[in-house]
Amino acid sequence: GDLVARLAELDRPRELLVSGNRLVVSETNRIRAFDLTSNQPVWTLPINAERIVAGDGHFFCFSETNLLSGDLATGRIRWRVIDPDAEPATTCTYHQGLLVLEKSSWRDDPFGCGILVYSGEDGRRLWTKDYRPNQTHFQESRAFFAQGLLWLQMQGGRVAGFNPQTGRQVRVWTTRGHHCATPVAT
Repeated sequence: GDLVARLAELDRPRELLVSGNRLVVSETNRIRAFDLTSNQPVWTLPINAERIVAGDGHFFCFSETNLLSGDLATGRIRWRVIDPDAEPATTCTYHQGLLVLEKSSWRDDPFGCGILVYSGEDGRRLWTKDYRPNQTHFQESRAFFAQGLLWLQMQGGRVAGFNPQTGRQVRVWTTRGHHCATPVAT
């Protein structure tokens, strides 16, 4: 319970991300990164990121219709894309070169749920899928990567595996039915 380090005063932090020796903080109107070895700030970007994820030495974030990727070590922006279809996204996932934005209705009505899949290399949109999650309330889209596929829990008691690059459905499992909680995978 003892304080071991104080890095900075934060302005309403939204998310904390640890990757290697970097702590990345998304806060009001900026993203900041700190070196966890020296506890010193290393870069700042003036963007109001709603969500942030990391992988392959890069970070990925979005704010309304803006998506961007940067170098985790330096904060240098690699690419920036504007996509009006990204605005309803509320969560994101990154795995092996793919950024997935997840759109959720947060209502009993699943209309508006789906995913948008982008290349992590250049931000190019690869494919999209609107679908109905298999929840009883507050529909939430979540994408999971396992066994080389991108998995979605879909209405009708199915978990479907898609080719991550093309969006072609490859595999389907049946489940026990509806649930209330946010889908998770281990």
